[in-house]
Amino acid sequence: MRRYFCLFCEVSISVDDGAPYSWGRDGGYASSVVTAGKELRRLGWVPLHVGWACSREHAERARSRNLEAEVTFIIRKVGIPANLLGYNYLRAAITLVVNRPDYLRRVVTKELYPAVAERCGTSGSRVERAIRYAIEVAWNRDNIEVINQLFGYTVSHDRGKPTNSQLIATIANNLRLKLGIVI
Repeated sequence: MRRYFCLFCEVSISVDDGAPYSWGRDGGYASSVVTAGKELRRLGWVPLHVGWACSREHAERARSRNLEAEVTFIIRKVGIPANLLGYNYLRAAITLVVNRPDYLRRVVTKELYPAVAERCGTSGSRVERAIRYAIEVAWNRDNIEVINQLFGYTVSHDRGKPTNSQLIATIANNLRLKLGIVI
C-alpha cells in the first residue's frame, strides 16, 4: 500500500495493488501502484520534487517555499552572514529575479532595487549599498572553493568581487536550472 499526502493540507490517498483506498478530495480511487501517478494527476493532484500537492495553489506554495530555502542555502554557502541587512535584500532580489528575469534586462537601479525596497520598507539606494556591502563581506572571507563552484571561473578572486547584478543573475540562473523553473 502506498499513501500520498498533500504537502499543505490533510488530504491523503492510499493506493494498494488491487485494493484501492481513498480519503479526502473527490473520493477518487487509484487502481494500482503503477497507475497511481496517472490517477493522481487525473484527480487534479500536482507532482512535486518531494511529493504531491492536491491543487495547483498548493503546488505553487510548495515551489515558493522550496525556492526560498534554496536561495537561503546558497547565500549562506557563499558566506554572507544573516545579520547583515544585505542578506535579506539579496534574498528578496534573487527571488524576484528567479520569478521575473526581465528585472535584470533593464536598469537594475530603476526596477529591481525599488521593488526590493518596497517589499522591505526602505529606499532603493539603501538596498543597493547593503547588497554591495554583503558581497564585500563574503568576498573578504576567502571562500574561494564555493565562489568558483558557483561562478565557475568567470569571476577571479584577484580581479575583484562580482557586481550586485552579476551575483544576483548567477544565483538566479543556477536556481532556475536546479529547480526546473521555466519562464
